[in-house]
Amino acid sequence: METPFEVAPSLRILICRECKWGVLPEDVFKHLHGKRHRLSEHDAEEIARAIRQWDSIKKNRKHIHIPPELPEPLPILPIHNNGLRCQRDPQCPYISTTMGQIEKHWAADHQWPKGKRTPHEVR
Repeated sequence: METPFEVAPSLRILICRECKWGVLPEDVFKHLHGKRHRLSEHDAEEIARAIRQWDSIKKNRKHIHIPPELPEPLPILPIHNNGLRCQRDPQCPYISTTMGQIEKHWAADHQWPKGKRTPHEVR
């Protein structure tokens, strides 16, 4: 079975070809078997097992470092020109294209109440 993932070589992380999400190796089964892709348990486990054998990816989230900016875009990911960057914490790398996702991020990661809008557009 062909894997629905591609490796971003410069970062050594998995990117789902269909939804363009970065996925940790330990979350491959959940990602594929969940609401978004709905693969059968058997197929999702077969792909997850195969990916665990790949040497080209970082397998432990502690070893994955995503820099705040990349020198070049990742070819597998689309480029959006309407990005919003979180400004709750100067070290926070979170970027989204919707205010709703920014607000969910604020609530989950910064305990920030809804309604206080101050993200900065990313150009």
